[in-house]
Amino acid sequence: MQINVLRRVEGGRENGYFVRRMADKSEEFLSELGHELGNCLAPIRNALRLMEHQGVDTRTVEYARGVIQQQLAELERLSQRLTGGAQQPAAEASAEKGRRILIADDNRAWVDSLASVLRNEGYTVFAAYGGREAVEMASEIRPDVVLLDIEMPEMSGYETARRLRAQLADHPLQIIAITVWGRESDRAAARLAGFNHHLTKPLLFDQLVKVLPH
Repeated sequence: MQINVLRRVEGGRENGYFVRRMADKSEEFLSELGHELGNCLAPIRNALRLMEHQGVDTRTVEYARGVIQQQLAELERLSQRLTGGAQQPAAEASAEKGRRILIADDNRAWVDSLASVLRNEGYTVFAAYGGREAVEMASEIRPDVVLLDIEMPEMSGYETARRLRAQLADHPLQIIAITVWGRESDRAAARLAGFNHHLTKPLLFDQLVKVLPH
């Protein structure tokens, strides 16, 4: 990159040191900017490719949409840093905090129905149809809340919760059990696995709202 600048003359000599420093800093800045843009755009490109596949299912579309939303938010923050734009108002930032929810249950119809209701309430919702899938998705989307069934094939809700806690140890996470298991021993096991709350099916939405961030 070439930068045209006016060079100062001190004591009859050009002070080219400052010119070189400016050029070096500009090159470094552009390199870092390109790296950050690439990190934001690559997941969007991959998500769009997933959505373009023939016969793509609802789960994949939902996952891809969540990735795109996350990366667009990153691009918006990058834009604000570059333009010196005002930071998001505290009230608005607070309203968005804690509103990313991941639902994990092997009952697809139940997951999709609850996801639809929560989206209408203004939450950003992601769907997983098993514990293993939930763990994989959580590492990328970093949800604020996980609504988790206990009795699932391949990986139980208890094991899923333990892995989520280990994987997102540096991230504030609320894990809520939504299950048909409602005995006191079930609730105790859930607490040991890392659950914050324990709700039973059939679920009353009012009960869920009480423990969700607002």
